[in-house]
Amino acid sequence: MQMEKTEVSNLLSVLPYEIINRILLFIDNAHYPILYHAFPKLFENPPNDEQINKLLYWAVKTGNKSLCYLAKKWGADDFDGMLFEAAQAGQKDLCRLALSWGTEEFTLMMSGAARSGNTSLCFTCLEWYTEHKLKLFGQAPNKEEIRSLSGAMMINAADNGNEVLCHIARMLGVQNFDYNYMLQSAARGGHEYLCRLAKNWGAKKFNWMLYGAAMGGHENLCYLAKAWGATKFNLMLKGAAENGSEHLCRLAKDWGATNFMGNFGSMYESALRSKHFHLCQLAKQWNSER
Repeated sequence: MQMEKTEVSNLLSVLPYEIINRILLFIDNAHYPILYHAFPKLFENPPNDEQINKLLYWAVKTGNKSLCYLAKKWGADDFDGMLFEAAQAGQKDLCRLALSWGTEEFTLMMSGAARSGNTSLCFTCLEWYTEHKLKLFGQAPNKEEIRSLSGAMMINAADNGNEVLCHIARMLGVQNFDYNYMLQSAARGGHEYLCRLAKNWGAKKFNWMLYGAAMGGHENLCYLAKAWGATKFNLMLKGAAENGSEHLCRLAKDWGATNFMGNFGSMYESALRSKHFHLCQLAKQWNSER
C-alpha cells in the first residue's frame, strides 16, 4: 500500500491543478490525505457532494481527526454514520467528536463497538448514555432504554461471534429480549454455537435463522435450521440471492422455493439489488421452466 501511495504522490506532483481537480471527483478516498498535504489549495472547495460523507467515514476509520473536520467544513452531515464507524474502528475520541456534533444515536455506537468486539467501548457507551440522560433530564436511563442498548450489543456481538458480550448483554437487561434477532445474527455470521445458545434462551423462529444463514452463505446452518423446523425456503432463496450464492439458491429450489420472479423478496429482485446479475439470469430461467 505504501508503494501505491508513493506512486500516486509522484504522479500528482507533475500534473497541473486543472487535471488534479478532475481527479478529485473519482479518486479513492484513501488518497485524500496525500492530496491534502501535497496540494492544500485544492481543498479550499470540496470535490463532489456524494463523496463528502464517504470521506468522513474513511477519515473516521483511519483515525484522521483533521480530515473529519475538513469533511464537516465541506458539508458532511451523517454524524450518525460517523459514530457507528468510529465505534466499530475503536476510535473513542472520534465517537466523542461525533456526539459533540449533534448525534444522539448511542444505539449505533453500541452496535459498532459490539460488532468489533470492543467490550471496553461498549461500557463507555453505557457510561456516556447515562451522563447524557442525567444532563438532559436529570435521571438515569430506564430499563427499556438499557434494554435497547444491550439488545444492540447482543445482536451485533452474535453477528461477530462474541459469546462473552452476548452474556454481558443478557445480564444488563435483555432477559425479556426477543432472542430470535440474536439467532438470525448468529446464523448470518456463521456461528453455530451462538445459534444453539439463542435457541436455549428461547429463540424459536428458525425461518429467521434460515434466512440469516443463507445471507451469510452458511450451508451447514441452513441444514440445521431446516432440521429445527424451518420451512420457508423462499426466505432462504432471498438470502442466498442477496449473498450471491448460486449453490444455496439451487439448494433452496431443491427444498421447494419457487419465488424466482416478482416484486420485493423474489430471487430476481434480491439478486438485482445486490448486483449479482448472473443470478438474475438464473431466476429468469427457472421461472420460465415452471
